[in-house]
Amino acid sequence: MKNISQKPHKNTAYILLCGEIEAEAVQQFGALLSQLPVDTDTLYLIMATNGGSVTQGIALYNLLRASQYKLIAHNIANVDSIGNIVFVAAEKRRATSHAVFLIHGVRSHMDEQDMNESGLKEKLSSIEMDNKRIRKIFCERTKLSMDEMERLILDGVAEDSAYALSKGIVDEVVELVIPRGTVLHVVGSEK
Repeated sequence: MKNISQKPHKNTAYILLCGEIEAEAVQQFGALLSQLPVDTDTLYLIMATNGGSVTQGIALYNLLRASQYKLIAHNIANVDSIGNIVFVAAEKRRATSHAVFLIHGVRSHMDEQDMNESGLKEKLSSIEMDNKRIRKIFCERTKLSMDEMERLILDGVAEDSAYALSKGIVDEVVELVIPRGTVLHVVGSEK
């Protein structure tokens, strides 16, 4: 494990994405992108998230993939659940030595909802489709096979940075260094 010595780079925006990935966080992120200086060419996304909404996570993934920025993501604690999909949007991915990645299937909460047979089928269909696209994105962006992803989806597994490195989830295990004088943009919502 190594440290990367960095000097502030005027064309890099450092963004801390922490907390829940919900509509508020995605809206904050979109607003931030529209306010960045025109000469910004790199986004350094520092992540610590326990996940959130599948819809919002996939929306943020697609927003990041569509952006014209070079994207670097760095897991500094946990990247859990749908946070993994946002993480793998980056071309360059890093994790600290103590980082954790929790990968599991989609869950749905049905608190006190009346549900008939067609409603349950619709909910199951939605969960199956979300799991399918999560598996597809992971397999496209990492070295994980469909069989490995199926196991992770079904079992729900927390893995360390060494595992993430071996499976192409990260490119390197390195401690985060934020250059002195760096402006850190914070995006995230708490539930």
